[in-house]
Amino acid sequence: MANSESTIVNEEAKAATKTVDYNHAVELYKAKRYEEVLSSLGSSVSLNSINSTDSNDEESLYLISYVKLKAFDSNYDEALKYVNFLRPIDNVLTPDEILEIMDAYPILQAAVGSTLAGEQYNAQQQQHDAQQQELKDRRARGIVIGMSTDDVLLSSWGKPKDINKTTTKYGVSEQWVYDDNRYVYFDDGIVTAIHE
Repeated sequence: MANSESTIVNEEAKAATKTVDYNHAVELYKAKRYEEVLSSLGSSVSLNSINSTDSNDEESLYLISYVKLKAFDSNYDEALKYVNFLRPIDNVLTPDEILEIMDAYPILQAAVGSTLAGEQYNAQQQQHDAQQQELKDRRARGIVIGMSTDDVLLSSWGKPKDINKTTTKYGVSEQWVYDDNRYVYFDDGIVTAIHE
């Protein structure tokens, strides 16, 4: 009987130590010290033991730390292997955070997973920046004859307070009315006259 009591005491001591180790690992995770989380939990958890979404909190904490550490090292291929196994951990990892991670990793993988993808991402970003700058420039400019209706809407004049439209067998004419007795005249969607 003394032997079984000793076994129970040992198991309770192990459980208490495991709880203290887990709580310490949570604090390390919150401090973004992911490598230390892995070291702290490494004796009881390994990636090989995590093969389903039924992992416990300790395994999940180990896994999210591993994924984030690999991402910080730009090892997205390795991080992506385990993203689908992430699950919420009370007061540590919310379902929304998991969704953000799952959404972000494939994008990052595509964007910088290879030199070519990184170059493509940079080119797309430069094109986007140029388009944004052009849009800002258009908004700052006034209007000129030859602009389209869309160009006028994107200009500093913006949306008119009223539009008078005339349709004839020769096409569609519009008069856009603005404050301060300003008018813009269009024939078939192109500015033909400006009254300021």
